[in-house]
Amino acid sequence: MLDYLRHLQQQHRSLVLIYCGMRPFHALGPEWASRFVGARTLKLGCLDRQSSIRLLTSPQPDFPLRYAPGALNHLLEITGCQPFLLQAVAGELVRQLNKEKRMTATVVDVDNAVALAFEAGVTTVSTSGTMLGPTVRLLL
Repeated sequence: MLDYLRHLQQQHRSLVLIYCGMRPFHALGPEWASRFVGARTLKLGCLDRQSSIRLLTSPQPDFPLRYAPGALNHLLEITGCQPFLLQAVAGELVRQLNKEKRMTATVVDVDNAVALAFEAGVTTVSTSGTMLGPTVRLLL
């Protein structure tokens, strides 16, 4: 599979492949590093609080979702403003509220969304990453 992905990357310059992981290729061993010599590594950290709030409250113009008192702060604390966790939990939250035809998220809704996100595979995030805050490491 690795050879095939390398072939695609080399032969189809208009095709862009994005690999996501907790470690760079060279840390995964020679079988990875040698196949992806030309790969560009970008390190992503946590969003600042204001950017996280903007993402959760205004991902697009006229976004109708609202947060009951304490719900938004709870979501930020639970995720530690880590982009992957924000996206996973917020996605589950929106699906849950859409299903129930509601527009206001409560703290209980956030907790339910966290549980659903973990059921869907959020546990693939490494607990050893220093970019994750203590609350997030405890959850994982």
